[in-house]
Amino acid sequence: MIRLYIAFSLIGLIYAFIIAYLSEGDSIRYSLFWNGYLSDHFMDFFNTMRDSRDLTWLYQRNIIYPPFSILMMYFFTRLAPDNSLPQLFNYRYQMQYDSTLSTIFLCFALVSLLMIAVCIERYLEKKNIGAERFFVAIFLLVSFPMVYCLERGNSSLLAMAASAFFIFFRNSQSKAVREISYLMLALAAGLKMFPAVFGLLLIYDKKYFAAFRTVIYGVLFVVLPYLLIGALAPEEGGLYEVFMNSEEEFMHTDGSEVTLDGSLGRFAQNLLRWVDNKSYFTYNSTSVMNLCYFLYAVRILPPQYAQTGGLILFIATEIIAFVLGFFCKREWQRIFICTYLMLNVHSVAMHYTLIYIIPAFIVFLADSRGERRKPLNFTYLVLFSLQFICIPFHFIKTYLEWTVIVGEVYDITAPSNFNKFISCPAFQLMALIVFIDIIVRAISDARKKKKDSRSIKVRKAMTSNLMEA
Repeated sequence: MIRLYIAFSLIGLIYAFIIAYLSEGDSIRYSLFWNGYLSDHFMDFFNTMRDSRDLTWLYQRNIIYPPFSILMMYFFTRLAPDNSLPQLFNYRYQMQYDSTLSTIFLCFALVSLLMIAVCIERYLEKKNIGAERFFVAIFLLVSFPMVYCLERGNSSLLAMAASAFFIFFRNSQSKAVREISYLMLALAAGLKMFPAVFGLLLIYDKKYFAAFRTVIYGVLFVVLPYLLIGALAPEEGGLYEVFMNSEEEFMHTDGSEVTLDGSLGRFAQNLLRWVDNKSYFTYNSTSVMNLCYFLYAVRILPPQYAQTGGLILFIATEIIAFVLGFFCKREWQRIFICTYLMLNVHSVAMHYTLIYIIPAFIVFLADSRGERRKPLNFTYLVLFSLQFICIPFHFIKTYLEWTVIVGEVYDITAPSNFNKFISCPAFQLMALIVFIDIIVRAISDARKKKKDSRSIKVRKAMTSNLMEA
């Protein structure tokens, strides 16, 4: 399986370079940087820096970054000149041309990637994987979701590194390493919130006290940074003071009124508003709800059925996945289930968040070595590879012509590469196969256990009869 993945990745990478050459870079530009009129590269990082520069103006702007993430970005802003971060949102793209900000992001990205690579290499080494482990790490670092996450400049890079450390080393024989892994998960949750779902692994492992400690760490990573932000924020000045001294009503871009509430409650409201505004079809999402939104986008389902049906499917699949986690015996499938619970949320699932599947894939590669000639494992490998290997479309027509054709027929934008097109169906198909696999194995184990129990009873009865005779 490891060698097959290396071969698939190498072929995909060579093909991607050939298509980039033949299309004169269009396959790269449209797959990553092009958003219709400007390049949007690194803007998740730069926007967060711009929003975090003024700590007196916290959650009033509808931002959804947890306090720890804001505090980290505030530290980065202290490394840049004041004129590097424009106050007005319309001037945000100026940050892309600032060498200081680009260098700060480069350092952040390098550290995050190095942490991910070390976690992968150390885990595979512990599993007695030879030199192939280095190639696996390299190809995952240049996989589509990883490159896309780099292009976005998203802090999921660091959150993924922390999550991987927890997943790989939470069962370490060293008590210190185990405790550090719990802290790393809390750090990941403090950065992006949704990696907290990996804490379910401790519940599935029946380590309830460790799960309780991890929850405490997670709460501290939310509350303490929030209190520290309040301590660092000046009492006067900043945009907050401008609003305090103004009688004019200010409105957000979504039409809602700006309030002076910068509390954690306001943060929760921002999250709910953000989730509600994501109710539409997008190639970014791997959620089961996205399939219903797609049927609405191509005029098969009316909007009310798409919304209601998507919600029902989402709740049902989340419950099924959560329950099956207790019956799952294979480590990589438990990790995948936790990832599914996260990436099945429509507003969370984006192409760059597919990097959170990497730990499940690594454990799958390591564990599948002892399972030879398993056709199902080959199916899993193909579905994993479809989400990781860079596979651009062959440009028979220019991308703009392709967009016009798809838009006229289906009223939706055209996918710019094969990964964006296939990620949602591949992810959901893989989840379906995993669910069926777990159920079949659980039924088989129950029957075997029942058969063994009957056999033991028969042997006991025979032994008893012989003794009486």
